[in-house]
Amino acid sequence: MADDDELAKFRNEWKNELSRSSIPGQSKNDGLQQSHSDKSDTSTSHPSAGILLQKSKPHLCEPVEEAPDHDGGSAQQETEEQTYYPFRILGKLLNEVSNTAAEDVCKSERKRKYFVDETGKGGGNVTLKKRHSDLTNSAGQKGRHIPIVARSHTKTPVPTRERFLDVFIADLDEINEIPFFDVSLPREVAVQIFKHLDMEDLCQCAQVSKSWRSLADDELLWCQICHQLGYDQDVCALEKSNWKNVVRSHVQQRQTLITNWKGRLGKLYQLQHPQGGVMCATHSSNTIVTAGYSNGEVKMWDLSNGDTCVFQPSSTALRIDERQDEGTVPNYVLHVQTSSQYTVASYKHRMVDVWQNDQGVSPVSSFQCEGGWDISELKLAQLAPLFALIQGYYVRVYRSENNPEFSMIDKLDLGKMVCHIQWLEPHSQQYNPDYALAIATHNIISLYRPGMEHRSEIHNMIDSPISCFDMRSDHGQMGVGCGMYGPTEGHKVHLYNLATAQLLNSLQGHTWMVTCLNMADSPAHHLITGCGDRKVRIYDTRQSTWPAKTLLGHSGKITCVQMDEWKVVSGDEGGFVRVWDQRMRTKLWEWHNRNPVSYIQFSEGRLIVGNIPYDKFPVDDQLDRISQPKFRGSLQVYDFSADQTTQGLPEICHSSYDQPETYNYNIRLAVPYDSI
Repeated sequence: MADDDELAKFRNEWKNELSRSSIPGQSKNDGLQQSHSDKSDTSTSHPSAGILLQKSKPHLCEPVEEAPDHDGGSAQQETEEQTYYPFRILGKLLNEVSNTAAEDVCKSERKRKYFVDETGKGGGNVTLKKRHSDLTNSAGQKGRHIPIVARSHTKTPVPTRERFLDVFIADLDEINEIPFFDVSLPREVAVQIFKHLDMEDLCQCAQVSKSWRSLADDELLWCQICHQLGYDQDVCALEKSNWKNVVRSHVQQRQTLITNWKGRLGKLYQLQHPQGGVMCATHSSNTIVTAGYSNGEVKMWDLSNGDTCVFQPSSTALRIDERQDEGTVPNYVLHVQTSSQYTVASYKHRMVDVWQNDQGVSPVSSFQCEGGWDISELKLAQLAPLFALIQGYYVRVYRSENNPEFSMIDKLDLGKMVCHIQWLEPHSQQYNPDYALAIATHNIISLYRPGMEHRSEIHNMIDSPISCFDMRSDHGQMGVGCGMYGPTEGHKVHLYNLATAQLLNSLQGHTWMVTCLNMADSPAHHLITGCGDRKVRIYDTRQSTWPAKTLLGHSGKITCVQMDEWKVVSGDEGGFVRVWDQRMRTKLWEWHNRNPVSYIQFSEGRLIVGNIPYDKFPVDDQLDRISQPKFRGSLQVYDFSADQTTQGLPEICHSSYDQPETYNYNIRLAVPYDSI
């Protein structure tokens, strides 16, 4: 019976509490606390909880209005007594937490460039205003409302209008607005996108994630970069593997070459010829170097494998010198030109011999040019079996119809003394009709295409003698160095468009005759000139008509110039060869030979210099033999492709330091304990 009485008593108390919790006089504040208790504890199954939540749940965007407190603390105490005990405890906890958390949220939201305007109206309520520029965030979405705690006249705090879970989810949404590369694309499409990146950008993309590293290390991308840098252009992507390491090795080798160039670290050797002749002409093509001598011989060196060959002329007969009563004229070499397949030489007796580089020492074709003028210039095309020569008023053009024999295909009569000729070659390995020959007379330059009678005129200026010119086929431009008879005009370099014969620019700044001009080997939009005033000038044709840089230091007239992206090599008639850092405008190093510098050609790892004396037949001894090398001229090659500082030296001379000392002597000074 006692148990039944206790159960009945519990039921009565439960019914009384339920009836008290839903009375109309209950304060809204307690209802709001109970609603928060329902939000926080979703496992509550009390039937009155849902009713309280529906009655007291405010709208998130509407301001919270407080019920006036007429009875002071007694009303609050009465309400707390009528509230279900677990709800009352949880409501107190939520009030304390929401008070501190709401203040923290408001502080954090103020940092997001929002501001609160206290109007002081309507019982001291706080209203929120937002800048018009902040209505839209960086992701293009509207900014969410900030939870604001509206305080009444009482000291009882009001909780926030947003749940903390909603705030947390909104913060996560703001983070996810920025894509974190989780876009699924086919690999082929991603590779096409990465093709537009350079080497540095690909290396940075490889550090993002594993998937990006897989894309950034793709073989096709690095094969393309290798070809763009100019390495292994004849090798496709399937013929090699690990193209990234191939590019790395080439870049490291290039850095080593630049260091060797600046420090003059390389192997210097001379291309010697037996006694009995003076060097009269020289030329090179890639790794093949040729030189013609006063005894009629032409010698060829292949720098790639060290092979040498001496070509024999078709005739070594002496001719009577008609200008003198007694004496003869030897058949010495006037000009020599070489390519990867052929070598052509012209002689004093107006003869021309053609050799095939890999077909013995006897000429495959020989020609006798009739007329009273000597052959003043000879030019051989590098990519096609074509060569042309100047003989007074005439220009003769030869071509190999059936390999290897040559035949004359045209003889041009200009009516004036021809000064210079040069081939304009397209970027192709086979002959095509786009080959053109630029012919310069005293003041006219015309463009002739083999097999066509018509010649297009490019340059024609009266009283403007042409001293030199050069062309580049990739840009279709020609630079012409001209002098002026009048004292007011001065010396200029005119830049023309080959397709339209339009004058693009006139480069100024020269105070004397332009002696040499190099445009074909220079970087894009650049041109370098040498002048009789002993100065080297570098022009950027996109910026100004005046020289961008001027290099001073030569003691004689400039005879040869060449430049690349960072260095300049120049030679003068006094025998000096100077290597410059063109960005710093400073001389790196130089060397001297007693004979004038007549030929300069450098590649990435090699420098070829030819010094040709003026006197081709000096008398050195009673036997008319030239025994001293200083009279024979010199042909020197600097090889910077390998570091020679430690090769062939004993171990005691090897230092453990990073930078070698006394590099000009090709040795490292050290003591035995340096390697301990």
